[in-house]
Amino acid sequence: MISRVEMRNYKGFEQFSLKLASKTSILVGPNNAGKSTAIGALRLAAQLINYAKLRKTEFVAEDKIRRRSIHAYRLSSAAPGFIDENVAYEFRDVEARIEIHFKNKSAIYVSWPLEDGAYFYLEHIPGAQPPNIKVVRRDYPSVGVIQTLTPVEHREQILSTEYVRKRQGSRLASRHFRNQLYAVQENDPTAYMEFQRFALTHTPEIATLDLFRSTLAPELDLFYTEPKSRVEKELFWAGDGLQIWLQLLYHIWRHQDVSSIIIDEPDVYLHPDLQRRLVQILDESQLQVILATHGPEVLAESNRESVIVLDRARRSSKRITNDAELSTLNNALGSGFNLRLAKALRSRAALFVEGQDMKLLSNIAKTVGADRFYREDGLTVVPMGGSSKRKLAESFGFLNSTLLDSSVRVAVLLDRDFMSDEEVAEIVADFKTNDVYAHIWSASEIENYLLSSSALARATSLEDSVVHRLLDQALELLKEEIYGQLLAKQLQASRSTGEHASSTATRTRRQFESDWSGDIEYKLRVAPGKDVLSTLNKLLQDSGGKSVSARKLSSLLRVHEIPAEMRETIIRVESMLSE
Repeated sequence: MISRVEMRNYKGFEQFSLKLASKTSILVGPNNAGKSTAIGALRLAAQLINYAKLRKTEFVAEDKIRRRSIHAYRLSSAAPGFIDENVAYEFRDVEARIEIHFKNKSAIYVSWPLEDGAYFYLEHIPGAQPPNIKVVRRDYPSVGVIQTLTPVEHREQILSTEYVRKRQGSRLASRHFRNQLYAVQENDPTAYMEFQRFALTHTPEIATLDLFRSTLAPELDLFYTEPKSRVEKELFWAGDGLQIWLQLLYHIWRHQDVSSIIIDEPDVYLHPDLQRRLVQILDESQLQVILATHGPEVLAESNRESVIVLDRARRSSKRITNDAELSTLNNALGSGFNLRLAKALRSRAALFVEGQDMKLLSNIAKTVGADRFYREDGLTVVPMGGSSKRKLAESFGFLNSTLLDSSVRVAVLLDRDFMSDEEVAEIVADFKTNDVYAHIWSASEIENYLLSSSALARATSLEDSVVHRLLDQALELLKEEIYGQLLAKQLQASRSTGEHASSTATRTRRQFESDWSGDIEYKLRVAPGKDVLSTLNKLLQDSGGKSVSARKLSSLLRVHEIPAEMRETIIRVESMLSE
C-alpha cells in the first residue's frame, strides 16, 4: 500500500509531498495542477518495481542528496520508453527525483542526476537495501496501472499472446482490447466466464457479451446484445462510453489481486451514471485506489475523506476537511444534473433524493437484498439538493404523467425536518396528483435511522453502554435547539388560530418536556440526524473512540438493525423496477 509520493525538481513540481489515503485517494484540482504528473510518477514506479522483481541490481551509484552509495538499476534498462527531456523543473540544471514510500516502510528512489544517467534503487526498510530478489518480491506490494483508455479499433487482427501481454499496460491497450479477452478465453476459459459475469453484473445496459473469431479474416469480433433486443452488435458500433466502460471493467477485474491500482482520469468518456457506478465498484473492492479525475460525479460519489487537492503553488497536497469545501469544489467542476434528468426519461424508474442520501440508501439496499436498487439497474437517481427543491420532482412527475403517459415510475424521498402531520399529508397528496410516489421519513432526517447503538459500538470500538450514554448526551446538548425549531413551527401555525404567542410557547414547552422525558425513541426521531452525528463524534473523540461518518454507519448496519420504515420504502422503490 502506497503511503506518500515525494517529488523534487520533477516536472511541474519544485518540491511537493502527496500523502495518500489507505483505501481511496481521489486526486482533483484545476488544469495543470499536476494530477497527471503525480499519476505518471506512480505509474513509472510501478514499472520499475516490476523490473526489480525480476533482476539483480546493475551497478553502484552515489546518491548525493542522501549521501550514500547504493546498488542501483539503470532507468534506461527498466523503462526504455520513458521520455526524460522535460523531467527537470522548469528545465533547470538540477537533479530531479521522485520517492515512493509504502506503508510497510519500503521505498523506491528515482534520480535524474546532472552528470550521469538516470537510475533507481530500493530500500525495503529505511537505510537498508533488499539483499536479493526474493526480498524485493516479498516486501514490495504489487501495483496495477490502468492507462488512459480510448475507444476500440474498428477492426482488430489476432495477435500473439506475448505481444498483447507486453502492451496491455501501455497506452496501446485499447487497440488490443479484443485480443486481451481472446488471450484469457484461450488460456483459461473459466476465468473468461468469470469476467463475463463481472462485466454483465455491472453493466445492466447489455444482456450478453461474446467474443468470436471472424470466419472471413484472422480478426476478432466482440458482440453484445441489449436486454430488450436479440440483435447482436459489435462493440465498435456502441457509444464511446460503453466501449471505455467495458475496458475499465476488464482492467479492474484483471487487477483484483494487486495491492494498489492507479487510474488516470477514467471519466473522460463516461456518462455521469457510469462515473458514479465506477466509484461504487472501486469502493467494493479490497484495493487501494488512486484515481485522478475532473468528473463532478466521481467527486460527488466519493467520501469526503478520500478527496485530495493538488496545487503546484503549494508544497503538499490538501485533504478536504468539511462539506462546504467539497461542495465548492464540486460546483467548480460542474454538474451532471440535466444529464440525469434526460436519462431519467429513458429509465424504468426515477428516484429523486435529497443531497447525498443515495450513498446511504445504496448501502442499506445492498444489506436488505434490493439488488436492482443498489446497482441502479433501470433506476436513475436525481439528487435535488434539499427538500426546498422538491418542485423539481413535481415538475418531472407532471411531464411524465402528461406527455409520457406515466411510462416512467417516479418516486421521491424527503426528510421530514420539523413538518407537521398536516404538511406531510399535503405534500404527499400533491405528488400523488402527478403520479409520483412520495415518502417523507417519519424521523427528522435519513441519518436518524443510522443511529443504532450496536452499529455505533462496532464502528467506534466502544462498549454499547458507553455509546448509548454518549448518544443520549449528544441529544441533550441539542435539546434547546430542537425545542426552538418546534416552537417556531407552532408559532407559525398559531397565527391562523389566533392563539396568543405566550400561550403557544407554554403549551409547546409542556408537550415537548413530556415527550422528551420519555424513552430515547422520541429524541432520536425529532432531533436532526446530521447534527446528532456531528455532536456525537465530538464526544466520541473526547472519550477515546473513533469518529464515524453516516456513510460508514450505513454500510455497517445489519438487517435486524435497519428500521422497518426504511427497509419497506427501499423495497417499494425496488418493486417499481419490475412493474
